[in-house]
Amino acid sequence: MLRRAGIVAEAQFIVGLENETRETLEETYAMALDWKPDMANWAMYTPWPFSTLFKELGDKVEVFDFEKYNFVTPIIKPEAMERGELLDRVMNNYRRFYFRKTFLEYPWIRDRTKRRYMLGCLKAFMKSGFERKFYDLGRVGYWGPQSAKKVDFGFDAARTRAAAAATADWKASAENSTKMKRRVVELHRE
Repeated sequence: MLRRAGIVAEAQFIVGLENETRETLEETYAMALDWKPDMANWAMYTPWPFSTLFKELGDKVEVFDFEKYNFVTPIIKPEAMERGELLDRVMNNYRRFYFRKTFLEYPWIRDRTKRRYMLGCLKAFMKSGFERKFYDLGRVGYWGPQSAKKVDFGFDAARTRAAAAATADWKASAENSTKMKRRVVELHRE
């Protein structure tokens, strides 16, 4: 329906939970082919610090370097693969998906405006890939499947669960601040 109306459709896949495998990543690629979106994105699951889900995941969250909580860095290590392999499999999905779009779809879109837009998106995607900015590829040392085992995400080991727990009381602090503001307002009214 969206395609007939000329609306760009994008599929978003959240990957990188503890049960992620090569097979589940392959399933997301198959879904992308089946659904035929104009664009697809594979984002790493990133539980926001101190959220209910973050707390429920407990020991499965091993990274407390919150600067890396960016939807592209694997925060949770899947049981069946290393983080570098997870990144490599996600990049494999991107390569295959956009290779097909580059040669079999985007150039042949009839709507001139949509074709220009999609080719512009492809150009931006390719530029960030070649410049190694896409998915922080240059920063982590990923240069393709041959480097998957050498990827270094640069997690700050000094940031631990204990250090994170020390700041976890932000909710109570925020509530106290709100109570104090209300009290000040009440005192001014009296």
